[in-house]
Amino acid sequence: MQQEELQPTIHIGENERRNSREEEMVSNIKKLPRFKKLEIVFEMIALVILIVTWTYFNKIFNDLPQQVPTDFDFGGEVQRKADKNFLYALPVFDTIVYILITILQFVPHKLKYDCIRLTVFNAHNIYRATRIVMLYIKIITELLFAYITFTLLSVVQMQSSAQNMYFAFLFIIPFLIGSYVYYRYVKNMNIDTCQM
Repeated sequence: MQQEELQPTIHIGENERRNSREEEMVSNIKKLPRFKKLEIVFEMIALVILIVTWTYFNKIFNDLPQQVPTDFDFGGEVQRKADKNFLYALPVFDTIVYILITILQFVPHKLKYDCIRLTVFNAHNIYRATRIVMLYIKIITELLFAYITFTLLSVVQMQSSAQNMYFAFLFIIPFLIGSYVYYRYVKNMNIDTCQM
């Protein structure tokens, strides 16, 4: 009687299959969608706004008096003056905000999505929506800082009234609209995913 040679057999258990599927799903969730052309165009618009703000600021800065008004009351009267170098705070802060939002755009998968059930099926759409909202916020922020910079420089040069600065509050409206649209989009996406 011949002994049959026993060949080792590899059995993949249910747990190992499940673990490999879970690892694949997690890696799919972490993959970021590619930037669309429209996103790249809007990114360029935001960058152009930043460059125009800096260019205008540097052009006007040398012609400013050494002491410039920095604080106004509701009537537009000057409350405080400071050295003109204080005005650099606006474009510098604008640039810092631009850089921070740009960094966040490249890591939407690192953000916390507590109110959303993030799945393999909706991750790319949510990441793209988050990136677009950050881009929208970046453009509105760039426009806000450009408006404040241009208006403040024209007030310092006595070409316009300080009361024009209060129109900057109107930039809150696009922020609120964008936030509401994003919230509704993600909420609807979350409902659709839960029904699968």
